[in-house]
Amino acid sequence: MSKPPSHGLPGYRAAAELVRKQQGKHLLALYASACNCARQLEAAIVDGQSPTGYGAPLAPLAPDQAQAVLAPVRQYVADFRALVEQWAPDELVGFETCQSRENTLVWASNLLENLRQLAEELHPRRLRRYGAGLSSMNEAMTQACRRLLSLIEQARDALEEK
Repeated sequence: MSKPPSHGLPGYRAAAELVRKQQGKHLLALYASACNCARQLEAAIVDGQSPTGYGAPLAPLAPDQAQAVLAPVRQYVADFRALVEQWAPDELVGFETCQSRENTLVWASNLLENLRQLAEELHPRRLRRYGAGLSSMNEAMTQACRRLLSLIEQARDALEEK
C-alpha cells in the first residue's frame, strides 16, 4: 500500500497512517467474518451441520447442488482475500500466520475448562434448581458427571505432557 501524502503538515502523516491501519483492521475483520460464514455454509449444505452448533442436523444438499453453491462462494472468498491483500497486507499476514504452540495450549485449556463446567452441570445439586429429580436419575447423573470429569482430566493430562 502506498504511503499517505504528508501535505506538509506535521501530524498529518501520523494521522493518515492511523486511519489506514484502522481501515486495514476493519477490512481484515470483514474478511475473517466472510471466511467463517463460508465455512458454516459449507458445513451446513455438505455435512448438514447447523450453524448454531447445537441445532438439529440439517438435510445436506445433493453434491452437485452443493458444489453449484460453493463454487461462487469460494470465488467470493478468494476475491475478498485479494482485496485485503491489496489494501491491508500486513494485517492479512498477521491473520494467516500460525500462532505459537503456547497459544494453542492456552486455547485448548480454556476449551477443556468449558467442557469441565458443562459436565458439572449434570450433577444433581446443579440440576436441583429445575426440581427434584428421581433417585435413579440422580444416581445416573452423578455417575455420568464423574465419568465425564475423569475424561476431561485425562485430556488435560495429555495436553500438559511436553
